[in-house]
Amino acid sequence: MRNNGAPLKGNFVVAFYVDDRLIYNEPSPLPNLGTGEEMEVSQHFTFTPGSSQLRAVVDPANQILENNEDNNTRAVPLPQPLAPELEVRSLTFAQPMQAGTWQTALAELANNGGTARNVKVQFLVNGTLISTQTVARISRSAPVVVQASWEVRAGTREVKVVVDPDEQTADPQRDNNVRSVAVDVPTADVAVESVQLPSAADLDLVVGEYPLTGQVPVRVSVRNNSDVGTGIIAVGIFADGSYIAGSTIALAGREQQQIEVYTPLRNLIGRSQLRVVADVNNALLEPNEQDNEKTAPIPQWRLPDLEVVDVTWTPQEFRVGQTVTFNVTVRNRGEGRYGIVAWGGQQQRIPVSLSIGSEIVAVQQLVGVLQPRRVTDGTDTLGGSPDR
Repeated sequence: MRNNGAPLKGNFVVAFYVDDRLIYNEPSPLPNLGTGEEMEVSQHFTFTPGSSQLRAVVDPANQILENNEDNNTRAVPLPQPLAPELEVRSLTFAQPMQAGTWQTALAELANNGGTARNVKVQFLVNGTLISTQTVARISRSAPVVVQASWEVRAGTREVKVVVDPDEQTADPQRDNNVRSVAVDVPTADVAVESVQLPSAADLDLVVGEYPLTGQVPVRVSVRNNSDVGTGIIAVGIFADGSYIAGSTIALAGREQQQIEVYTPLRNLIGRSQLRVVADVNNALLEPNEQDNEKTAPIPQWRLPDLEVVDVTWTPQEFRVGQTVTFNVTVRNRGEGRYGIVAWGGQQQRIPVSLSIGSEIVAVQQLVGVLQPRRVTDGTDTLGGSPDR
């Protein structure tokens, strides 16, 4: 500041403004300012992005009578900080693309301008967002690598990374904020070659731990017609449209495997068609989905039909406390034989229960296997306690 008029006695007020915000309004540091003398007043302040002008005013309240009030104010533009100029410098992958595996994309982010803070980064695959991240700081001298992982599907895939997608920075050049890479991911191609059930003659109901819950084997042959492995895929088995069993399988390129899936006989009785579907969850995007399934007729197996033919007891007349022997006659009227074989092939007896009222008072085991159209007998003796 300079005094172009008569000597000034005493202090005077100096004010600073950033745009229209007052940041300093104090008396001069020294009193008196003679004709032609100059005085310097300084003030530190915190620059806020977006501020454009600094203005200094001497005697803002016009308390000094002057010849010229027009030169009491001077404004200067504030230097603007360098805006960020973000760039996706590269987009690479941690390993070769393979359907059904997890892949990691690595993006190198650079900044050709001023420092950027809290920058959002997005990864997309075929337009689907797979990751959103925030990078705390990207400076001019320190590129940053960010990464995202996803499960690869077969087919043509466009992997894209976008930095500052919401345009929160004053980046003057946005064409390099996006980088994408298109890759063709080869895929497996599975086919169900054959489905086999035991024939009506082969099935023996003398199986399993409990009668009529024997596990029937379904033999399925599945082949991979591609050079690319399948990873783990699911195989589903349906009877007349209802899911009854399933398994998993993993095939290398050009490999064929046969699997054996067991399902309880009760899931098949009374149904006519079996359908087996490989890749039942459609996890693979295959060039040919038409051969993923095959059907087979369900045989009409010969089943047993058990009947309690007769119950007799000895003596005919008895009293409380007396021992009584009951004789039970059971017939198999069906076409299939009936029995139980424990795991390991050891034949077990067939249980028959005896009740008085609703209370089971005895369980007897019939010996052996009931052949079709055959009768067997069992006996049990009750006695002793008056409550029986």
